[in-house]
Amino acid sequence: MESIRVAQVTSLDPESLSSLVKCSQEEGFRHLVRLVKEYEQGENTFSRQGEALFAAIRGEQIVGVCGLNQDPYSQDKTGRVRRLYVLPEFRRSGIGRKLTEEVIKEAAKHYKRLVLTSKSEVQLHRL
Repeated sequence: MESIRVAQVTSLDPESLSSLVKCSQEEGFRHLVRLVKEYEQGENTFSRQGEALFAAIRGEQIVGVCGLNQDPYSQDKTGRVRRLYVLPEFRRSGIGRKLTEEVIKEAAKHYKRLVLTSKSEVQLHRL
């Protein structure tokens, strides 16, 4: 199996996420459809101070993504983990961990806290 690298994405071609979007929709998730829509419309390009988008890449294929945004609901220095997704066939191989480690590393440069909100809970990580 080819090695998987995690890299910060500074320019996103939405087509490069097509397999992730399709698969996530089949699983009942809509967050990657929103990622692409918001990116194309310029609403969220992960380009403001303290923001970043990371991709897990195998060869030329993106197999996972995870983003970092400023938390718009916080009055203090809080970052927000956004749009974490890994293709099912690549799960349980540490890719999600690698992506979130990169987000945490980047967040530590800008924020005191980092939050992740899912359908069922909110998790807080102090940096």
